Amino acid sequence: MNKSLLVICETGITASSLLYKLAQEIESEKLNVDIDYAALPSLEEKLSKKEYDILLFTPQVHRYKETIGKLIQKYAKHTQVKTISDQDFQYMNVPHILHEAVKNEDRSLFQNE
Repeated sequence: MNKSLLVICETGITASSLLYKLAQEIESEKLNVDIDYAALPSLEEKLSKKEYDILLFTPQVHRYKETIGKLIQKYAKHTQVKTISDQDFQYMNVPHILHEAVKNEDRSLFQNE
């Protein structure tokens, strides 16, 4: 069973690089994870159209916590919410970011186990 992961960033500028690296890591590790992203201006639209298993926030969006919290309550009450650490984001530590995002998920993420 695939898990869906939505990466949320402030404007989408760094998201393309991060998503590319996350997709490579997902493929390399053979994880059952579908990945998507949303910049803050399009977050409500994304959440209203699809149910995600994990929301993964970049550090910049922390200052919008109240606004995002309302959207989560409206569209994603039962979704896991994770934040990428400043250090992991700065150095694009993709293996650790992905591990932290899915570590409390069930083992079905791993195809070969």
